[in-house]
Amino acid sequence: MSFISLRDIEFRYPGNEDRPAVLRDFTLEIAQGEFIVMIGPSGCGKTTVLNLVAGFEHPSRGMVIVDGEQIRKPGADRTVIFQGDDSLLPWLTALENIEFGPRVAGMSRRTRRDLALRHLELVGLGGQGHKRPSELSGGMKQRIQLARAMVCSSRILLMDEPFGAIDALTRASLQDELAILWGRTRSTVVFITHDISEAVLLADRICVMTAGPDATLAKVIPVTLPRPRDRSLPEFGTMYGQVHAALSSTRNGGAPTTDAGE
Repeated sequence: MSFISLRDIEFRYPGNEDRPAVLRDFTLEIAQGEFIVMIGPSGCGKTTVLNLVAGFEHPSRGMVIVDGEQIRKPGADRTVIFQGDDSLLPWLTALENIEFGPRVAGMSRRTRRDLALRHLELVGLGGQGHKRPSELSGGMKQRIQLARAMVCSSRILLMDEPFGAIDALTRASLQDELAILWGRTRSTVVFITHDISEAVLLADRICVMTAGPDATLAKVIPVTLPRPRDRSLPEFGTMYGQVHAALSSTRNGGAPTTDAGE
């Protein structure tokens, strides 16, 4: 059975009923523990899809269902990681930011501190927990965001270009760390990117979207490369080319050829 279902979704912003829809006839089924990457032209509604699953937005038509329940509002089972670092609380240290979720959930001080310290080590920032966000680089802040999301043990991670504003070397390192952490937790991930290499490195399936308005799925591409993935292998380049061709087709007005099932 599907864990996340987006069924025949149409989305329009309130007051824009007489304009083309942001999304139209959008259907996608996601299995539990699957890593889904969404890619497509700017303005194609990728972030809208993520916001619908998060419960921040509601479809004008259709349904979003998670584990058998229709989504009507945000929930603790879904954690969102945005691009940039402004979601960190500037008055808290890095360690206290990671602890924040368990603290709100009522976890004891000692238990949440031990948990936060372990995740600080997992993202390569052991010994940096005393620093406040203003003392951290962009890459370090994104690592803290990742640790903060993982420590909450959410069943679903929704990631909106989380590495988009980071230099190439740090970005590659964070991509590798995310792949390792996902392999340990097997959370269900919906990840947005404009980077084809990032999509091929991380995804179980890559969802290529058409240009907006009235955006929908153009193609769903399974990524069958074994993990961990090596960017230098010919097979990686072949998959890159397949995704690039699908994206080029959407920009040139190619018709959707989606198979949106599991």
